[in-house]
Amino acid sequence: MNVKKKLKLTFMLVKRDMSGKITDFLSNAGYKDYFSVYGKGSASLAILDYLGIGETENALLIYPSNEEDSHALMEHIRNSEYLKYIIAFRVPVKGISSMTALEYFLKEGTKDE
Repeated sequence: MNVKKKLKLTFMLVKRDMSGKITDFLSNAGYKDYFSVYGKGSASLAILDYLGIGETENALLIYPSNEEDSHALMEHIRNSEYLKYIIAFRVPVKGISSMTALEYFLKEGTKDE
């Protein structure tokens, strides 16, 4: 039986200087496929302080996975020593099977340009 699983994107906003430690931690736990984007936020300092990140230079980590794996990833973060450094949330990607999306991401990442 061919059952399509729902694709989720798990987003994590982390302090830029902690991103390497967090990706190493998650990689050691089996979460090795991710995208990382560095950015400089434009939110007010009050909002940044409220979110607990306080700095404007952050990294956005994006982990594509199916429903079950994204739930397990969130539980892993919730029970880790790095919880205080991560703002994480999951977003469903509708209309795409997880295999189709992962094939697309893998092909896009290997093109010679």
